[in-house]
Amino acid sequence: MRTILTWGAILLMTGAASLRAQEPRPELVGARVRLTMATGDSLVPGRVVIGNLVAIEDSVLVIRPVEAQVEETFATSRIQRFEVRTGKNRGDGARFGAAVGLGAGLILGLLAGDDCSSSDFICFDRSETAVGGSVIGFGLGMWIGLLVGRGDRWSAEPVPARLSLAPAGEGRIRLAASFRF
Repeated sequence: MRTILTWGAILLMTGAASLRAQEPRPELVGARVRLTMATGDSLVPGRVVIGNLVAIEDSVLVIRPVEAQVEETFATSRIQRFEVRTGKNRGDGARFGAAVGLGAGLILGLLAGDDCSSSDFICFDRSETAVGGSVIGFGLGMWIGLLVGRGDRWSAEPVPARLSLAPAGEGRIRLAASFRF
């Protein structure tokens, strides 16, 4: 009987070690994260919290939200989605800026063009100024969009696993585990 209990304890500890491997990497502390919290009602969208990860504990994450200077604690059991910011998506900003610049350059070029006559030494007609304005607007808009692009890229991470061992009385230990996959 003791042999079975011993092997059971060894298997239990091996399983607990594998649960620990599901936690997010410790180097994520200090990173910008986005949490989507669960609500009691499945029809109501969850609260989204964006902030810096301060600490990862056994059953809670400590976050300093962007809008507040006070740290908040969030239970891992209430987290539906855990995402880490991996950088800005500047390509979207560049594409948007290029499209706006192209349109604005085209319109301004059409408005700035002249009706040329044969007596004018230097004259740019409306089609020439439209093409020139489009090229300049495209390049300038793309450059500005690249610099001020606001889109963030987020990478989904597994919600931290929870494992707790506690004494449960005379010679007994209580093991509780929860994890999502």
